[in-house]
Amino acid sequence: GNGYEQESVGTVGSESQDQDEAPEEKCDYREVGDGQVMDCLQKHLGQYRASRLEEGLPTDELILFKATLEHCTRLLRVMNLPGSHSILLGPKGSGRRSLVRLASHIMGAQMFEVVVSPQTSSKHFKSQLKQVCLSAGLDSRRTSLIV
Repeated sequence: GNGYEQESVGTVGSESQDQDEAPEEKCDYREVGDGQVMDCLQKHLGQYRASRLEEGLPTDELILFKATLEHCTRLLRVMNLPGSHSILLGPKGSGRRSLVRLASHIMGAQMFEVVVSPQTSSKHFKSQLKQVCLSAGLDSRRTSLIV
């Protein structure tokens, strides 16, 4: 195989139908190997790139390796929780934006990217944030924001 089969990334779960269960009982988790997760992420990355090309947008140069796999699965777990949020920190060019874009595609989240520069007015910035809040709050849409 690809060298990932022997190690385990963690667990994959599906939400239970019974909403009255305790939070720790809501998901049916099963352990999966890195190879299965890597194959799944490769498939989604291909679909994501194809959708970007269809929209006339550039594709991300995201390379999947073990650390990417681990960060993506963590991000997907967070994004699966209602009302959740996360912040990704790291040096420029480390793939944070690409990772969020891929995870958002997998989760079906609407993506917003707010570009902040010295020329960005506070009025424009607030207008963009308002659009994100309306999407996430009033429309109850799964939403990702990159600043």
